[in-house]
Formats: sequence, structure tokens, C-alpha cells
Amino acid sequence: MDLNVFRVAIQYFWASHVQSQEIPPTPLKKGGEKPAFLRGARGDKALNQRCWVAILLMQSLRYASILLLIVGCTKKPPTEAPREIKLYQNWELQPGQVVGRHAVVSGLGDLSIALKGDAVYAPFDGRVQPHNSSCVIFSSEEIPVYLFRLCGLRSLNFGFLSAGDTIGSGKELQIAVLTRQPDGRWALVEPSKKIIEQMLLR
Repeated sequence: MDLNVFRVAIQYFWASHVQSQEIPPTPLKKGGEKPAFLRGARGDKALNQRCWVAILLMQSLRYASILLLIVGCTKKPPTEAPREIKLYQNWELQPGQVVGRHAVVSGLGDLSIALKGDAVYAPFDGRVQPHNSSCVIFSSEEIPVYLFRLCGLRSLNFGFLSAGDTIGSGKELQIAVLTRQPDGRWALVEPSKKIIEQMLLR
């Protein structure tokens, strides 16, 4: 999380709740006897202040825990730059586009796999980069003439991964394999069953 956000939140709480807090009088027991935890050599007021400060500190820790939970659950933007590719097959509709107010999740050349929440793993040492709103690109120097377009995954891990590391997970995966053409464009080809098995089993 951003430590500056946490620090500012704590400072705000302290200024608005602790420093401006008026210490209320301590209630006495029946008969005017003071509670045992307030009787001491340093005086009732000092002890009373310490008790109230302790209570307010506990409240601040509770708010800090809530803040940590909110920040921790916030979706983090990818740190990798989007990977743009030019397709050899220039079809009108591509995954990630919208038609009739509905998202296109796959296209010609994509293979759909029912993951049912399972993870997808890197088949080689490689790199995961965002491609569009619903797809990422996996590339590897071990097979530089191929790219893998993966759509439908969540909890994505962007950047450089080792073979066997988790790329992401989801209910359904749309995968397309592309090979580089002499003119620099990428053509969709049939996915390899062996490589797909490597991506689904670890």
C-alpha cells in the first residue's frame, strides 16, 4: 500500500480526535470512591488522560486496519506497458471490442477452455503484458516467433515470470497462438496441445 496515504490518514485522525478531545470527568463509584485504576501518586487527571489516549489509540488502530483492508483489496493497475500487435488476419471484430453494448470475448482462431476458477501457468520463462481490457500477451525468448494471447483471466501477474509461475486464473480462458510473419505482422495458428497442457498443469 501507499505509506503516505496511511500516514496522512493517521495524522488526520489524531488531529481531529485526539488533540481536540476534551477529557470528560471520571465517573465515581457509589459513595464517592474512586475506581482503583485511577488511584495513584501522579494524580487523577493524568491517569484519566492516559486512559482516554489509550482508548483513542485503539480506535485509530481499528481505522488503520480498515484502511489497510481497503487498500489491499483495491485492484492495482498493471506496471507493464500494453503490447500492441498487428494481425495478419484483419477481421472486423476482435476480443476486447464491444458490439451491441456487449464485450467480444473471443474471435476466429481462439480456443475456449473452461477453467472453473483454476490457474493458468507460464509454459516457459517469459513476460506478461496487457493487450486490451480483457486480454494479455505472453511472450518468451525461448520461442521468440510466437505469442500467446490470453483472454478472460483475473488476478493477473504482469512482468517477467519463470516457467510454472501463475499468470492468472478465471472461469474461462480464450487462448490464441500467433506466429510472426516476415512483414512484422502476427498470424493466428493452431495452438499446440502440449503447450496448452503445460499452461494448465504444474
